[in-house]
Amino acid sequence: MAEETDRSTVRHGRAEATRAKLLASARVLFARGGYAATTMRDIASDADVNVALVNRYFESKEKLFQLCLAQVDTELNEEMFAQSASTEAVLRRIASHVMAPQDTRVALRLRLLFQASGDAEAERIRLETLRGFIDRLLLVGGDQPVSPEREVRAHLALGLVIGSVLLREEGRLEMVSRDAPDLLESELVGTLAHLLAN
Repeated sequence: MAEETDRSTVRHGRAEATRAKLLASARVLFARGGYAATTMRDIASDADVNVALVNRYFESKEKLFQLCLAQVDTELNEEMFAQSASTEAVLRRIASHVMAPQDTRVALRLRLLFQASGDAEAERIRLETLRGFIDRLLLVGGDQPVSPEREVRAHLALGLVIGSVLLREEGRLEMVSRDAPDLLESELVGTLAHLLAN
């Protein structure tokens, strides 16, 4: 009986490890190539796993994408919007994520969150995730009623973050600030503070 329990525990551990590998591969491939261009076979190949296991653990590409977004959303929320953090600390964390070296785990998370999927249901999931990001930005400036003006400014702040990520991918922001490496981050913090002020 104990031996059977041990085998079951080992099998469960292997299954969880395989699932985690597939999820990690999916996050990177969705971020780099987009939802539409990434196939289940691509994900299985990258994780060095049989493609049948992708469907077994996640049922569909859409559900796998949803899990990737949920995981990223949770991580970013914990890292950027800690409850005890001051407004300046939150804005500095957002800026440091935007300015993270390309192709790092941090940069890929933002790219996944901001990249259009090309699939109606996947896009709905992504936009819901972004809506949560906007709601948290609205709290950065203080716990006040949400006015149309604050809502617009939170959307503009998100647009600034998305635009900065995309411009960095093209290398354009680095060209502007190569003589002042801290300039981008400080300007981003200042602009976000202005947009999200009470």
